[in-house]
Amino acid sequence: KTAQQIYGSTLPESYVETDRVVMETKKALRFEAALTKADGTECLFESSKSPLYDKNGEMIGILGVLRDITKQKEAEEALKISEEKYRMIAENTTDTIWLFNFDQGRFLYISPAIQQLRGYSVDEAMNQTLLETVAPAFQEEVRKGVAEARAYMAAHPDQTFSQTVEIQQTTKSGDPVWVEVSVKLQFNDQGEATVLG
Repeated sequence: KTAQQIYGSTLPESYVETDRVVMETKKALRFEAALTKADGTECLFESSKSPLYDKNGEMIGILGVLRDITKQKEAEEALKISEEKYRMIAENTTDTIWLFNFDQGRFLYISPAIQQLRGYSVDEAMNQTLLETVAPAFQEEVRKGVAEARAYMAAHPDQTFSQTVEIQQTTKSGDPVWVEVSVKLQFNDQGEATVLG
């Protein structure tokens, strides 16, 4: 079927114009286009068009592929809205929320509440190691807890490890502060061990 047969008279002129661009430049194009199907349904498509040659190397037309990405884009938008809601909650709660990547050995996120809890700005706290956030008397306990959690995750990669502990952290002024830390250790999509606290 031709594009006109699928989309009828609703096919935008800009979509047809891309045929001319491919014919003139003899280069492939990839783009997104909002189209209305013949039944009136609004859809978003990813389109790729490339020159089509015969066996003698002469350009004889255009090869086009359309892929309906409407549901994918809707899912991406829903995820974006969800992430914005969680970020708004994390950045306005009085609890400090953080995400640490063990394999990279660094914090990926710390909520602004860290300043009220420990006196450090988010940037300052992000540059600390995990053990630097803990009072010296509790560093060995944290070191052992991390080793146990990682051993558990290595033996059970499809599961998460959760634990709640009370420890002391150090403030910017050097004073200790008692905190209750609830952590959840899991592997991210890259197979790296991360902990959410």
